[in-house]
Amino acid sequence: LEYIVFYGPSFKRILQLYTELTGRPSLPPLWSFGLWMSRCSYRNRKEVEEIAKKIRELKIPCDVIHIDPYWLNIGHYCDFEWNTKDFPNPEEMLAYLKKLGFKVSLWEQPYVPKGTKMYEEGVKWGYFVRRKDGSIYHIIDFTNKEVAIVDFTNPKAREWYKNIHKRLFKMGVSVFKCDMGEAVPEDAIFYNGKTGRVMHNLYPLYYQGTVYEATKEYFGVGLVWGRSGCAGIQRYPVQWSGDSHTTFEDMACILRAGLSYSLSGVAFWSHDIGGFQGPKPSPKLYIRWAQWGLLCSHSRCHGTTPREPWEYGDDALKIFKKFAEIRYSLLPYLYSFAYEAYKEGIPLVRPLVLEFQEDPTVREVDLEYMLGPYLLIIPVLSETDEVEYYLPEGLWLDWWSHKVISGGTWKKEKVSLDRIPIYIRENSIIPKTDVVMYIGEKEFENIYLDIFLKDRARMHYFFDNEEFDIDVSREEEAINIELGPSSKKWQIRVFNEDKPRMIYSEQVEEIKWSYNEFKRIITLNVGTLGKRASVTILF
Repeated sequence: LEYIVFYGPSFKRILQLYTELTGRPSLPPLWSFGLWMSRCSYRNRKEVEEIAKKIRELKIPCDVIHIDPYWLNIGHYCDFEWNTKDFPNPEEMLAYLKKLGFKVSLWEQPYVPKGTKMYEEGVKWGYFVRRKDGSIYHIIDFTNKEVAIVDFTNPKAREWYKNIHKRLFKMGVSVFKCDMGEAVPEDAIFYNGKTGRVMHNLYPLYYQGTVYEATKEYFGVGLVWGRSGCAGIQRYPVQWSGDSHTTFEDMACILRAGLSYSLSGVAFWSHDIGGFQGPKPSPKLYIRWAQWGLLCSHSRCHGTTPREPWEYGDDALKIFKKFAEIRYSLLPYLYSFAYEAYKEGIPLVRPLVLEFQEDPTVREVDLEYMLGPYLLIIPVLSETDEVEYYLPEGLWLDWWSHKVISGGTWKKEKVSLDRIPIYIRENSIIPKTDVVMYIGEKEFENIYLDIFLKDRARMHYFFDNEEFDIDVSREEEAINIELGPSSKKWQIRVFNEDKPRMIYSEQVEEIKWSYNEFKRIITLNVGTLGKRASVTILF
């Protein structure tokens, strides 16, 4: 055994050092941060197109439609050949979905069934894992079919596998869900001479890495929707949690697992909103899962029963849309800290201990989290609507009421079904934008910057081809804001402040301001920003 010890002493520094060695995540495309809609499984083209059309009719923000195994011929999981009986003319379907603004994700597994053209090719060229006697090692997949295992340690097999994906990219597919990959037998022999016992944990890393490379080579940016992995899997975003049950207990389990995954160096992860297997979730479970599921790194609805919000009643649809719109409004915030994850290895979803390491209380807190450094998200994980949570030291701004609350204390409350507790941390900068139905629907023209300041705040803004630091500081009887350049229109809101005496600016096209005395909010409407614009608020 070889041991490598990372000494921070901060946990953030440990993650920086760990990902410096094992690999930083790439930056996923912006559209991947939109909503992914799926179920296990859409069974035909008509169903997919009807779901897509209804999403747009109901004005639910959504970017991706995922199709599980039924896009393939029954029992041919996975030879990458369309089931044209149920999905006739797939190019036409893909073009129709693109016209509606949807990317398409397809399911796959790295096992090739006997009796398929792809299997015969793999046998002919030696692209499958073998037994000690040199014969093909067959296993039984989840449909009880005899399948061969693609050998990703063989460079030629990797190129073969990538080219198969590129053929589908050319048709109009955007990304693949890399399912399975955990079934390598211990006595299997790989092209690199290693046994299945050695390769078992490495196999999903090689598998997802191959599909990721195919995506990157074709589109210029890599992406997968992957499942299992080992050290280094963070290089190939995004992973999801696999097959949870449709219970409140499993929802809490998924959150705990996700926060552990973040502390293991994985910056981008997701889970099945509503849970995957079991009876159809109750409307309340679906709503409670969606509320925090839409405030994670990546968001996907998926399960063995329908997961579209209209399937759970009018209240569920209304609440789902509200939280989907919050997610899309936060795209500048999410993408800016996704960029930080790409550069520094710091995850987007953060257990409290990652932000408040010196607070001994948070070491036991595992059912709430920070989204980026500034937003505290508290899921409601019980049918009673009651939640008990901890606010770390400092001042916190209630997302809903804009009321300021002092931290360092526990709170217990019963939460109405249409919200969960969300707090903004002191010294925070939160950029938002107008909600779109999908990325690319229209230009992002307006940015709304929310500031909750104690003394000094800073963030690196990275969104829609603009990049700069935003610095905010308080000095005696003034607040100074520096940002830009930007061609967008900015509205800046500063919370919990007295009425200004005067406001002046430099490198700003125009500025108008107002003050809400009841809510104590200063609102600045700012035009385009020059090279390095500044706004000073005097009290």
